[in-house]
Amino acid sequence: MLGAGDYGVTLTEWSGRILWQSTDTKLNGLSFSRELSEVSQASLEAQMPEDVANLIEPWIYRLSIYRNDVLVWHGAVTKVRSVGKSVKLEAADGAVMFDRRRIPLNRTWRQHDATQAMQTMVEDGLGYLDPVDLVDNLIAYESRIWVTSHYVAGEAMVADAVSDFVDQGLVWTVAAGRLLIGPVGARRSTAQITDRDFDGEVAIIKDGTEMVTDALVVGKGVNAIYTAGPTPYGMLQTIEKDDGAVREYECEQAAKRLVEDFQQAPRSIEVSGSSRLLPSAPITIEELIPGVRVPVASNQTGITVGSTMQLTKLDVDVSDSGETVKITLEETSVVDEPSELPDPAEMDWRSPYERELASQGASTGGKTEEEPTDLPVPPA
Repeated sequence: MLGAGDYGVTLTEWSGRILWQSTDTKLNGLSFSRELSEVSQASLEAQMPEDVANLIEPWIYRLSIYRNDVLVWHGAVTKVRSVGKSVKLEAADGAVMFDRRRIPLNRTWRQHDATQAMQTMVEDGLGYLDPVDLVDNLIAYESRIWVTSHYVAGEAMVADAVSDFVDQGLVWTVAAGRLLIGPVGARRSTAQITDRDFDGEVAIIKDGTEMVTDALVVGKGVNAIYTAGPTPYGMLQTIEKDDGAVREYECEQAAKRLVEDFQQAPRSIEVSGSSRLLPSAPITIEELIPGVRVPVASNQTGITVGSTMQLTKLDVDVSDSGETVKITLEETSVVDEPSELPDPAEMDWRSPYERELASQGASTGGKTEEEPTDLPVPPA
């Protein structure tokens, strides 16, 4: 049940040795978040012995938060602030290492699934001295977003590659210390929440800053346009680059997805400020993983929202009065609907370009050595 969790915190070394745990210690402040395709944060303020405060160093110790003896957040300590016997710690989940690791190997991806590409890049970069065991606890699910890219060892950070994949539609998150790549959360759904599950007012936002009714997608020597036709919004055009597209059909499909996603101002729901989810809400903290589908029915603001939305952010604050749970919900994307995908066991998940290369006996993508010179090139 929301609002009444029993929280505990531990500080451990990489080896797993516990330096400090809350047990009966009063927590002056505790908060943590989960966010879609972003690094999530946590903070702790508590009374600690002076010798313990002296030993805590950023990047050496890991912060783990437990709710009713179940791990709900895990990451690396990044900042320590001590005033008297009160110590305040700030921490970030394992994805913070994306900005701290260079790409160690040359990698070339030719029309590979973005999930496979990101998983390999993360394993390359974080496989050695992984401070929060992000690679060992990784879960991936096919995105069916085909990417074409090349990365040279030592010239970019892992975060640069991850950002490229996100720009092409891939989603990821970190929940309870576990990295989830692809539409993993989208395969789950919570119970429906309505206006009676909120304490206070919620904000419903119509954001038209990225609306598009006519999209031109430019690929490798090819391009295509898709338009929504006559609309009350007029003509809202854009040009998008997609280096992974090597055929006109692929550009057309990318343009169509873009227009279908943004031809109307997407709605989002924010539970923030003094508002929160009530303890009676039919969902649990464990279910609130960014990307999960949340059926919503609300007309609190006069703007009727009655659809399945996706969770993009979770914020939890713990105090003497209990826990406060705040969420942000947004409309789903057409590129992230697992219900539209067949069973993986029944499908050849290679892209058309991969199948063409395989039929000619050529190798594709993910190589660490020099590329052969006789590979066929995508048709212009």
